This record gives sequence, structure tokens and C-alpha cells, in this order.
Amino acid sequence: MTPRRAGSEGMSPDHAAAADTRRACERIPDHVDTFLFDLDGTLVDSAPRIRRTLRATLEDCLGIRLSEEEIASHTGVPLWHIMACYDPDRIDELVEYYRCYYAEIGPTPPCEGIVPVLSLLLERGCALAVVTTKGRDSAEAHLDEAGLTGFFPVVVTWDEVSEPKPAKEPVMRALDGLGSSPARAIMIGDAPADILSGNAAGTLTAWAMWGTDHKPDFGAVEPDYCWEDPSALMRAIR
Repeated sequence: MTPRRAGSEGMSPDHAAAADTRRACERIPDHVDTFLFDLDGTLVDSAPRIRRTLRATLEDCLGIRLSEEEIASHTGVPLWHIMACYDPDRIDELVEYYRCYYAEIGPTPPCEGIVPVLSLLLERGCALAVVTTKGRDSAEAHLDEAGLTGFFPVVVTWDEVSEPKPAKEPVMRALDGLGSSPARAIMIGDAPADILSGNAAGTLTAWAMWGTDHKPDFGAVEPDYCWEDPSALMRAIR
């Protein structure tokens, strides 16, 4: 099997160890002009808020205390699916509590360094889309809070597809909306579901390490690129 590409320059020890056996990060091919982004942890710095809210929701409503590992295992999973794991009869109640608690924390900022990357991609005429496991209302609210709405003419949410990530359908729908194809595209995200979805659709894929506290399991997913922070992505497109 051909080794996947990853950049280890400037990585934390844990992340660098995960990437040491990969080839050095390469520049993204010039023919790639379509960039698909996950939302939480990739475009917006929501991971701390999500962890805090999920922990509070399950503890307050169900008396369940989650470990950090359990919380991390839900990264990139639709909220309804998460709640169904703990009490399938109270999904709506749990989701509503989660949303109210999350809203009280305050607005979600963009990930540090992501705006210059998006600006450069637009300057170069690239097509951009969001592919997320959030619902439509939540996704649009997060993009608006972070000041990112104008970058993305296409946003694909989990409630608009029959099979959300890790299936290929959301990625293919985003490509159709942009008038692009898998051969011209890269899917960027911080969860296994993002990489698996892109791989299934036939795009290039990249692990956004800035959005997660756990290192990627390269035995389970095979991203083409791994970037410690948005500046590494910037170097890959220059």
C-alpha cells in the first residue's frame, strides 16, 4: 500500500509520533480547486464548548459522567445519534437541553488562522463548501457567529442527506452543488468520519489536527495529508 502523506514539522510530540512514518507533507496538486471543510473543530473552535456541553447534558439529565475518551469517541457524530446511544426515548429532550446549554456559553469563534487560508483560496478562484454533521440551523448559526458565511456558497448538513458522514453522500452532494468532481477535490476534517467520507467519494483527504485532542488512528483511517494547524494547510496551497 502506498504510504499516505503527512507533515510532522512543528507537531506536538503525540501528533509527530503519529506522522513520523508518513511521507513528508507535499504541496496539494494544482488541479485540486475544490476544498470541502468539516465545521466543528476545523473551521470553528467549538471543540471545548462541545465537550463541556455534552458532559453537562448527560450528567444533568441522565446522571451519566463521561470520560474524556468517551467524549472524544463522539467527535463528528450527529448529535441525535449521540443522544440515542444513552437514552433513545429522550432524544428530543436531550438535544434541546444540549442546545440551550451550548447557547448560553457564547458565540463560537473561527479556528485561529483559518480565515487567511479561506481568503487565499477564494483569491485563487477555488470552490469552497462545508460538509457537516450539524443540522442546517445550527450550522448556519455557527458560520454566522464566526464570520465565515460569505466563504461558503454550499453547506451540506446531516439532516439533508439520507446517509451522513462517514458515507460518501454528503461529499458528493457538496461537489454537485459546486459543479466539481472528486478528482478535483479535497475533504478536510478533524474526525474519522470526515476522512472516511472523502475516501469513499474518491477525493483527497486531510486530517485537521488543530481541531482534536486525540491523535488520528492511521490504522482505521488513511488521510492523504495531516496538518497540525492552518498554517500547514497554507503552506500546502502556496
